[in-house]
Order: sequence, then structure tokens, then C-alpha cells
Amino acid sequence: RMGYAAADEQVRQAIQSQFPDLVLGGSVSSDNSSVVSGGPTATLSLPVFDRNQGNVAITRATRAQLHADYAARLASTIGTVGALLREME
Repeated sequence: RMGYAAADEQVRQAIQSQFPDLVLGGSVSSDNSSVVSGGPTATLSLPVFDRNQGNVAITRATRAQLHADYAARLASTIGTVGALLREME
């Protein structure tokens, strides 16, 4: 469960990083002649080229690998339990 939760969080972060970041803030500065200037700042970063598609694919593949490992372990355990039950009979 914890592996799935971690993989889901990584997929969510990779998908969210596809979208532009918006940063709002303020700045204040002064110089030697007691002139003070300030104002709001806004920064918008645009994912122009790949939009983080590679990282999204990697995280989805990692989650798929976790699922495949879980399914293989489950099938192995079911087979072992079935063999033990038949042996007990």
C-alpha cells in the first residue's frame, strides 16, 4: 500500500509539473539617495517544449511495475497456498 501511495504521489507531482508555475510576490529596494521603490511582481513559467511528458511516462511506468510485481507475488502466494492445501488433503 505504501509503495502504491508513493507512486501515486509521484505521478500526481509529475502531472502537476506539466502546468505553468505562477509566482506572486513583492519587492522593495532603495539606493543611496533615499529613493525607495517597490511593487508587486508576478512570474509565469511556461513549459514550452516537452511539458514534462518524459517524467510523467517514467512515473506511470514505475507504478505499472509495482502493480506487476504485486500481481506476481500474489499469484505465487496463491499457488503456494493451493499446493499446501492439496498436500494437507
